[in-house]
Amino acid sequence: MTNPGEAAATVSLVNWARSPNSRTPRGGDNSKGRRPSNAPTGAVTKQRETFATAGFSLGGGCIGSSWDVGEGGDDPAWGFPPEASAAGGGAAVAIQPEHWREWVDGSGIHSALAKANLRTVSGDEALDRVVPDGEAGLGSHSRQYVTGQLAAYWQRTEHIRAGGWWCSGLDPLADWQPMEWGCFKPDHPRIEERPGKAPRARKYEHPVGKATRSFWHRVPAAIAIKTADRHGLRLPAAVKADIDGSRGEFWRWWDRCNRSLPLWICEGAKKAASLLSQGIPAIALPGIWNGAPRHGQKDPLSGRRTGDRQLIPELAGVRLQNRMVRILFDHSDKPADRPDGELSAARALGWCLDGVGAGVTYGVLPGPAKGIDDHFVAHGTVAELLAWMQPLRAPAKPVVPRLRTADASAPAGQYLGETCRIPSAAEAPLVALQAPMGAGKTELIRHHLEGAIRGGQRVLWISHRTTLAEAGGEALGLPTGNGAKPGSPLRNLGLACCVDSLCPHSRLQIRPEEWRGCVVVIDEVVQVFSHAALSTGTAVKDRRPEVLRTLTALLEGASQTIVADALLDDASLDVTEAATGHRAHLISSEHKPAAGRKLWICREMPK
Repeated sequence: MTNPGEAAATVSLVNWARSPNSRTPRGGDNSKGRRPSNAPTGAVTKQRETFATAGFSLGGGCIGSSWDVGEGGDDPAWGFPPEASAAGGGAAVAIQPEHWREWVDGSGIHSALAKANLRTVSGDEALDRVVPDGEAGLGSHSRQYVTGQLAAYWQRTEHIRAGGWWCSGLDPLADWQPMEWGCFKPDHPRIEERPGKAPRARKYEHPVGKATRSFWHRVPAAIAIKTADRHGLRLPAAVKADIDGSRGEFWRWWDRCNRSLPLWICEGAKKAASLLSQGIPAIALPGIWNGAPRHGQKDPLSGRRTGDRQLIPELAGVRLQNRMVRILFDHSDKPADRPDGELSAARALGWCLDGVGAGVTYGVLPGPAKGIDDHFVAHGTVAELLAWMQPLRAPAKPVVPRLRTADASAPAGQYLGETCRIPSAAEAPLVALQAPMGAGKTELIRHHLEGAIRGGQRVLWISHRTTLAEAGGEALGLPTGNGAKPGSPLRNLGLACCVDSLCPHSRLQIRPEEWRGCVVVIDEVVQVFSHAALSTGTAVKDRRPEVLRTLTALLEGASQTIVADALLDDASLDVTEAATGHRAHLISSEHKPAAGRKLWICREMPK
């Protein structure tokens, strides 16, 4: 596991080669000026070693054009290819069988991906990739003579020259051209001496002196087709034509599909290749903290960078807004939620991605599989990986509308009118009733107003549906419909109407000044406000400004306003209090009409 900043703080192999504190598991002592057995004779020029000088044989032991794949020939899906395209540019090269098996068999990577991104390198080619200009820092004498420093350099870099596999991808910052940065896994890794800790083999090497990057693999057409099928998308012809993925057409297409194609971020080149093999767009970081490093000054005690975290340029340069990004790091035997652990790193990267508008989930493999590739080789599923991740931002929990404590309340089992009364207009200009259906809201209002109506008090009953207005009018003896038209003697009592009619140009011609001093009752007030402000299916859509102005004026001029709703909430109560200029006297009920009743669930409609 790469610890924070390890890749960025890699000690130059040139300096390391001069130090006696590092060793390789094989090779002799050349410190006395004797030329190494595979060093050039005469003037020291750039070595161009063949596989043979590194102990390899192109014939019989290396996968090449003469490799015998057995009966049936080449398997286009998972078998050995006749040759692999040069990962990192150049002509087609051979891949050592053990390197091929590590990728295809050991990590479950599709052969097309391995062929496009894997390369066996050794000798000067390996040195050029891992230690570019390594000999340049050894002095001018080393260009002509085998100096002690040069001999030590050859000895200390023997594990690189001896060979291994190399992987590098495409560069999103250079229009998807080959990326010079990559990863080298030596066949014979060097042993690191660590102060206070046991020595360990350094599994991977990255180019010395180059900024840490990320892996954006070449995605061949076969994998692009699989990705399009998995996500239900049509694949452009240009992507299909990019047979080996070297032109970067897959990633150009992915960049355009920010709402349709996700991005998975994992640790290690093989993990990203295994996800791509499943048809999932994925990239890899060389270490868990390399996606969003700090760029401030180093802390003098810990040696770590300070300051805010920032996305690496290639992540900052692609289209991530409105894209789902999933971060999944390897399993660790140590607690994943420790401050420098995998979950902390995934969360820190997630917040940086969230800052550019991506939707983020993150997690760590729970084990026993170490990495994503191990999970797939063990026949694990993508669904299991998704289950091990959690959203960076927890989904908002549903908010149940709540009201402040009621001024009066009827206990369960009793109607409102049995224990509560509506105060007079002088005591409470605004009254709000919050009680479920069947609790006696209408009966309480009728009992409060019947005497006032007989004494000549006009009442205006408002609802959001005509049928509810008719029911309210019947309960209080108020006219509705034609009986409520201008000129009808019944109108002197008041009227019951739908909120759509609250304007001077409706059939009822309701003018606020003619109703000043009346009692306004709004039944199902939450629905009335919503209907008046938002409905588009009734007459209110053509007269909304007039309706809202009239309703506001009626509330301002009423002698008393009574609102009622089973689902009365603070928002509707706030609007009513603002319009009337009074604090509501709140009456509630503990009645539960469904309590004790059987609930029947029909899974099929009766025939």
